[in-house]
Amino acid sequence: QAPPPVATMGDEPHHECGFAMLRLLKPWEYYKEKYGTSFYGLNRMYLMMEKQRNRGQDGCGIANVKLDVPPGVKYIHCEKSIAADPIKDVFERVQNMANAGLQRAPPEALITPPGGGPPQVDPLWVKEHVPFAGELFLSHVRYGTDSDNSIDRCHPVMRESNWMTRSLLLAGNFNITNNEDLFSSLVQIGQHPRELSDTVTLLEKIGHFVDKENNDLYVKYSATGQAPRTCFSLIAENLNVARVLRRASSDWDGGYCIAGVLGHGDSFVLRDPCGIRPAFYMANNEVIVVASEAPLIQTVFGASEDSVHPLPPGQALVIKRSGNWKLESVLAPQPLKQCSFERIYFSRGNDAGVYRQREHLGRLLLAPLMKILEADGDSLANTVLSFIPNTAELAFNGLVKEAQDEMSRRQAVLIKEIMERTKREGAGSGFDVEEALRRVGAMTVRTEKVVHKDAKIRTFIQEDSSREGLTMHAYDVHYGTVRAKEDVLVALDDSIVRGNTLKNAILRTLDRLGPKSILVLSSCPQIRYPDVYGIDMAKMGDLAAFKAAVTMLQERGQEGILAEVYRACRSQLSRPLASGDFVNHVRRVYEPFTPDEISAKICQQVTPAGCKAKIGILFNTVDALHVAMPEFAGDWYFTGNYPTPGGTKVCCRAFVLWFEGSSARCYGVSSAASCAQTPVLVIGNGGSEHALAWKLSQSHEVGCVYVAPGNGGISGQTAHGHAHRNAEHDDAKGSTARVHSAPVIPVDVPLTPPHFKEVKDFCRERSIVLAVVGSEQLLHEGLADVLRSAGVPTFGPSQAAAELESSQAFSKTLVQKLGLPMAAASNGDGDASGFPEVSVLAFSDGVNFAMVPAATQDQKRCNDEDRGPVTDGMGAFAPSPLVDEEMLKSLEENVLRPLFDAMRSEGRHFSGCLQTELVLTPSGPRILGFKTSISEPVAQAMFPLLDGDLFEVLSACAGSRLKREPLTLRRNQSTVAVVLTSGGYPGPFQSGHAITGIERALCVPGAHVFHTGTTVEIAEGVNATPTARRSFTSNNSYSFSQKLMTCGGRVLTVAAIGRSLHEARERAYVAVRAINFTDAHYR
Repeated sequence: QAPPPVATMGDEPHHECGFAMLRLLKPWEYYKEKYGTSFYGLNRMYLMMEKQRNRGQDGCGIANVKLDVPPGVKYIHCEKSIAADPIKDVFERVQNMANAGLQRAPPEALITPPGGGPPQVDPLWVKEHVPFAGELFLSHVRYGTDSDNSIDRCHPVMRESNWMTRSLLLAGNFNITNNEDLFSSLVQIGQHPRELSDTVTLLEKIGHFVDKENNDLYVKYSATGQAPRTCFSLIAENLNVARVLRRASSDWDGGYCIAGVLGHGDSFVLRDPCGIRPAFYMANNEVIVVASEAPLIQTVFGASEDSVHPLPPGQALVIKRSGNWKLESVLAPQPLKQCSFERIYFSRGNDAGVYRQREHLGRLLLAPLMKILEADGDSLANTVLSFIPNTAELAFNGLVKEAQDEMSRRQAVLIKEIMERTKREGAGSGFDVEEALRRVGAMTVRTEKVVHKDAKIRTFIQEDSSREGLTMHAYDVHYGTVRAKEDVLVALDDSIVRGNTLKNAILRTLDRLGPKSILVLSSCPQIRYPDVYGIDMAKMGDLAAFKAAVTMLQERGQEGILAEVYRACRSQLSRPLASGDFVNHVRRVYEPFTPDEISAKICQQVTPAGCKAKIGILFNTVDALHVAMPEFAGDWYFTGNYPTPGGTKVCCRAFVLWFEGSSARCYGVSSAASCAQTPVLVIGNGGSEHALAWKLSQSHEVGCVYVAPGNGGISGQTAHGHAHRNAEHDDAKGSTARVHSAPVIPVDVPLTPPHFKEVKDFCRERSIVLAVVGSEQLLHEGLADVLRSAGVPTFGPSQAAAELESSQAFSKTLVQKLGLPMAAASNGDGDASGFPEVSVLAFSDGVNFAMVPAATQDQKRCNDEDRGPVTDGMGAFAPSPLVDEEMLKSLEENVLRPLFDAMRSEGRHFSGCLQTELVLTPSGPRILGFKTSISEPVAQAMFPLLDGDLFEVLSACAGSRLKREPLTLRRNQSTVAVVLTSGGYPGPFQSGHAITGIERALCVPGAHVFHTGTTVEIAEGVNATPTARRSFTSNNSYSFSQKLMTCGGRVLTVAAIGRSLHEARERAYVAVRAINFTDAHYR
């Protein structure tokens, strides 16, 4: 029978991928005779996967290739799992398949063993008929660094073909930093990759050159008159794997160890030229094995340390189907930059080198620790040394050994002093030599296992929403190990990455013991920069050191550095790697501060509220790191010195994503897709532009929304007015579900007519795929025409078409010409007194148009009871119960269709949104006027009701491909929008008042707050520029150094959605009453 799974290993770090490849060199009967099983290879693969649980626990896969089987026999088998225990699950399934195959063995397949005994199934029959009974194995455990960890993303991945020499399996431990460039290169050669992931890209990249190698050889051999089957045999013997890899990998950038198997039996493992990711191999007369770590090869195969070798950087171990193998040079080796953090955290501690290096790191912490203790009047006598389980134990051993050595040195000094005193003073001096020696001999280094993990909770890679809630329960203490209010408790950890576990669990737990102070030691330096080569530290804003530096920049009034770094980083992202050197501008964030200052701020930020003990944090230095592990110079986490240009570029991307407020990782499928998604530009600074940007940000097709210049509500990572709900969608009951939300970013772009050069340049530099001109003034100045002539897809009518609003003479003449129903003369102040006013929206691409199937009812009088002066709008609600489907249909056929046709016939193609303002009279609706952009508060009342993707609608208008189908609204829901104004509006008013309560307003179900007349000021009272208005806190709210201020007549619009107009109204006013500023007014 196939072997049952063995017990799982103990608790280890759970992060990063691991792989193993095994080639059996002997005939199958050899392993059966020597090891007593036909499944020797499968057994070894299982053990190697179990011993790599430390490298991945959310997916596992194994593939097997049989050599020299006849046509018609399946020769590739592959199984994958994303079960709770994927290693156990996948190997149990393989075991069941193997056992089922054995049960089908016919009598003629049974043989008597050479030494006698019960009949057994012939190994040759097993190979041909039982799954996973081939000579070549490839397996992988996955630690997914992207949110889509489906089974399709498990390795090995396969590219199938009827030609055995074209079939390809791929697995490995890698992250490619220039995946977008490689994807584009595949498209340029005519391929159509199914997705934008580095796994698929590499599979297709290698596969393309495998195909080319096959084609070239087939042409070569067929030209000599060889028969097709002979050609295939010659191809299998002579296929040049090294040449394939050289061609495929020439433009890769990243850290990788990639293993591949071809269907006919050739295989390879390729390591990146900087040696970033590790791989080790062993070859003897029975097997050739390659794996992510050396110790597991030693353990599983009983190999000596000197028989296991690292795969040289830039080289490939190529194994031919014959079993011959060779190290082939594929890429020119670069300066060796083996990853130091992987060595500290991920690699197995039973590796002799890892053990020594981690221990050395611990030793190097003692000297700075002693300085801290002595500065506070403490010593080793009142210090308890401990560690945070589990990977810090080796560094802790080193710290303890160094402390013991230090203690021995101090004891030797004291003993010498005692002996000299005794000699000097003599026996009758009264000096008690024995007591003095006893006290010296009693000096010991106090060590305790203070902390233990109380639950096996993965705190390093949990989904963000659940990590914090779990970490606080992950640790517990051994009581009685520390003397309360007397001892200094030292807790050594291997690293401090985010600081969340430290704050939410460890420090709270340690403080329960009541120590005088707590010193947390990190065996590695401050982690300042994201990893870009496959370890999940890809979000800049998560790093404790980065958060500390940003906070200090705020405190010192140096926030402008962040905006400068953003611009410098952003300018590099559109450049291909081949364009030249890349600069890590993120270093500027740390330049104003010493390491000690950053450590102190980290300490302040991770200290939990109510902590009684004094907290201190000590990091190892970068110099100490290099002393402890000189061969592992890959220190980019700590220094920002990335070994490849793609690494630097992705670091810049990480900063840009943080600055723009995106929650995406700087690499992976989601990040790559984000880069491929479309950037949109909304132009204007009013409340309707805020609403437009908010609605556009919800499109899955949109990567980010720039707003020029924006307002106080568009100053952070998303439009501030919906910060609480920027990624939520309210249902009919007011509950919410998570939806996509792209970052909304204010930009400083001069809007200078008539040429608008800076806007055109911005659109070109940022590859804007849709410009939305929201400002009616800019439409009248011809901005939409300028952008269209520059090749920018633009939503917004031409200057000629915008005369429907800008020229009363033109619009009145056109309406009279068409015989459309005009409203009677108003009372002279802009409203048709005594009649309800409504607005109807229609989107047009110049030929077709689509109506919004509801009307908004507008409230323009300033005060309650519809009294006071007329304004541009004090509120609106939708849908208006006074406008039914029949009236909308009549307006469509009798007003809008003839109007759009007439505009087109005059050469004024209207590509944008036409807002028709109407009064409802006893004789029917009458036209008050037109707006060629969506006004507020109509936009704020209608956009929350729109169902579907607004980006698709606006893009269709800009691209002259709008469908005539009406737009759809969310069913059985209504909105009410209430405008808050400055006191005195629409007459004279004062600005500059602080606004509070928006966060409380956003707690109301279904409520959104849109900004019209707001700005952001820093604490000193200086107005922030749009790019400096970025909210640098991680919770989407304004930082302590910024204030939201009024700067206009109409200040804010609160829009609420509900199951009825009554419910929406109640919600809107609850939210309105939560907001405060001096002389605030609403009706």
